[in-house]
Amino acid sequence: MDSNGASADTQLTIPNTLDYLPVALAFAEAAARVIGFDDERCMQVRMAVEEGVSGIVQHAYKPGVRDTVRIICSRTSLGMEIRLYDKGLPFDAARMVEYRPQADLKEQDGHGLGLYLMRAMMDEVSFVNLGRQGHEIRLHKYLPHQNITEVAQAELTPYAKQPKPERIVTTFTIRRMRADEAIDVARCMYRGYGYSYMSDHVYYPERLVQMNRDDSLYTAVAVAEDGNIAGTCALIFTKEEANVAEIGQAVVKPEYRGNKALELLTDHLVAEARQRGLHGVFAQAVTNHPYSQKSMHRLGYRDSALLLGYCPASMDFKNISDGLAQRESIILASIMLAAETRVLYLPARHAAILRETYQSLELPVEWKEAGDRIEHTRAHGHVHAGAHKQAGNGTITVRQSGADIIDLVQYHLRRLCLRHVETIFLYLSLRDPLTAALLPEYETMGFFYAGILPGTSGGDTLVLQYMNNVAFNLGKLRLDSPFAERLAEYVGQAGPRYVFIQK
Repeated sequence: MDSNGASADTQLTIPNTLDYLPVALAFAEAAARVIGFDDERCMQVRMAVEEGVSGIVQHAYKPGVRDTVRIICSRTSLGMEIRLYDKGLPFDAARMVEYRPQADLKEQDGHGLGLYLMRAMMDEVSFVNLGRQGHEIRLHKYLPHQNITEVAQAELTPYAKQPKPERIVTTFTIRRMRADEAIDVARCMYRGYGYSYMSDHVYYPERLVQMNRDDSLYTAVAVAEDGNIAGTCALIFTKEEANVAEIGQAVVKPEYRGNKALELLTDHLVAEARQRGLHGVFAQAVTNHPYSQKSMHRLGYRDSALLLGYCPASMDFKNISDGLAQRESIILASIMLAAETRVLYLPARHAAILRETYQSLELPVEWKEAGDRIEHTRAHGHVHAGAHKQAGNGTITVRQSGADIIDLVQYHLRRLCLRHVETIFLYLSLRDPLTAALLPEYETMGFFYAGILPGTSGGDTLVLQYMNNVAFNLGKLRLDSPFAERLAEYVGQAGPRYVFIQK
């Protein structure tokens, strides 16, 4: 393991028999101790790995079939990732009865307990189908860090609940956050958002430092003439996407507002993204009020998707609302940094709105027809799926299409629905002709149009959405731009009737 925090893998391969389970557990625990976990958390790692490896051995292979299970332990910015890899049958969690710990013991038969324990012991659990390369269970465990309410000595009263401060007129120096400023950034995020921000890493100063150190996050700060940090904003990167980054984690202290701090921070981050060769940046704005949308549009963002029910109604956004009547929806908007002509396949059903979207984004496109039927060039697809705890939504990303891709998406959709994930988003590449050809089959499952995320590595991404027993009143959305209104109108027409409540 790299002592500086960089990712370094250690691997163990064992036969697919329970005889070698103690070896796997000792290996995972030893790796956890090297990374810095205490006894309690090492035990949690052991329990999760025990359930995962046992499940693979017992369910992924038919009796008598001899193969191997590989355990890969990696240091991450925030702690540890464990990948349990096999080439057996996919573990179909969707077919398992959901374990209910509150139910009467006489009604419990143990089904689903292993998956329940893995999720209880780890911070993130996801399942990845690698096509003919096999399957992985990915387990993430975070190192213990104190959050801002445990380490901050200053008053943490939310900005919205303080007396309106006298405005300070000043200029700013915009630069990357220093390690000793992470506590100030976390304090700003807490006072601006409470605990409602969808990434809880912003409340942990040590996590902010480590994520900036390994460049999975670029946090910028606006430093006023008096030396105080007046505001912050960040470029947020993901391992899955190399060509675009999100601009988020933005907050400006009330007394420094009106000096264009957010504009300067955004300009700085866009320049950083351009220097890194990114194709674009995107941001997300809530729809229970128009203020964050107005700010995005002033900064040059163009709307491209409407993500219904992205997060729970109980989330409090900057103390503007005390509670929502329905799950909060998100407008996704982008600033494009590379405007070369892209070659994409046009889904016939959504041709009009896609052409309008690209015209609004001022991106040149050469559209190709996918046809009604395309011969599969690959036998197996590659899909990644997971759920976001704080947002309460799920994602299914098609990395590579293949002959089995419809079955794979259906499998992950069932699994997320059985976990009672209320909104699920499907990400598909518009550069892949199978996206356009198979769109009717995705829509038969219940997915419907949400929009696009341009500039992504696999070609611009078409976003579909699925509502798991959730209904929406589109009339309650507060939208700032004519194109956002057009998107809402189109989404309402494209979605199943049972999803929408009439005005």
